[in-house]
Amino acid sequence: MEIPHSSKVVTGRRVPFLHRPDWRGSDGFWIAVSPLLIFGAVGWWLLQFHEGYRFDGVMARATGLGLVAIAFGAGTLYLSFWGDRTVTAPCPVCGESQEWTPGAHSSRCVLCLAHMRVDKDGSIREMPLEDMGGYSVDTVDLEPLIAGTGHVTVAMPQICATCGAEPTTTGKIKDDTVVGERAKGAEAVTANELAALAVPLCAQHADQTPITSDSYVVSLRIDSYRYYRAFLIVNGMPIAR
Repeated sequence: MEIPHSSKVVTGRRVPFLHRPDWRGSDGFWIAVSPLLIFGAVGWWLLQFHEGYRFDGVMARATGLGLVAIAFGAGTLYLSFWGDRTVTAPCPVCGESQEWTPGAHSSRCVLCLAHMRVDKDGSIREMPLEDMGGYSVDTVDLEPLIAGTGHVTVAMPQICATCGAEPTTTGKIKDDTVVGERAKGAEAVTANELAALAVPLCAQHADQTPITSDSYVVSLRIDSYRYYRAFLIVNGMPIAR
């Protein structure tokens, strides 16, 4: 099976200074509070020195709290502005412009669902097909493949789920449900059908379980990026809603 892969490398442009934090969320609140913490602590110290500073137990605790306030405020401002390395760039696979954050194992395109490696210098390239870092297909991704009854219509690519070779056998999906109760009702049907999917494997990797399912959130985790991309292709994903 031929799997399209982009060799294109794009260089992102760092997000403008004032646009880096999410001002509408909790980030905006803590950024507004941080200068108050810093200047409040410094102002309190200046006032104490002006009035005659005397070090005792109460003053030691107050000084410690002041240092914590300054450290928290300075750290928040640094991480929100100078430390944020987010860049804007088109996806090397589909061209959709979006924000990318360096440092994570990979970042997924919001449109085509391909995964990218984002380096610290802002360069972005598609993950190599040989990567075995693990790639998730979550409930939202699978929703168009689940009928109203909760039944799954998922096709498994007919290549080895580990290396991409011609399959000679099949294996089982590993159940990795570790949080909460198992799905119930229609979701249980979906989870059970996902867990029952046969995983194509070659003779060399016949004893491996490269795909896991989580019955609680109804999702699949595919070890191989090659197989993840193949899974998207054979199932026509992403599917326009």
